[in-house]
Amino acid sequence: MDRVRKRGAPIDWVAFPPAPASLIGIGIASQPVHPNAARLYVDFVLSLEGQKTLAELGRYLARVELMQEQMAKARGLQMVPVSPELGENIVEYVKLMREIFGQ
Repeated sequence: MDRVRKRGAPIDWVAFPPAPASLIGIGIASQPVHPNAARLYVDFVLSLEGQKTLAELGRYLARVELMQEQMAKARGLQMVPVSPELGENIVEYVKLMREIFGQ
């Protein structure tokens, strides 16, 4: 929604407490095929340039100097971490969302 709003759509969103909060991480497999490439990728994603690229894609960021807009929306909002076990039923949840909201 943020990407569409930034392109001029007259919409916005508001999170009602408690809001679900997903933890997002990045890592390297224990035995990657190309370990140095994996390290370089993680370094890029966490770099200022990589974080700016993620911001343009509407992704959540890890660098405080780029998070002002995201932090402003979350200020004062009660967030509840989403349990990783919910991922076990993701296919059912996606199906239900599509039934409710359409494709």
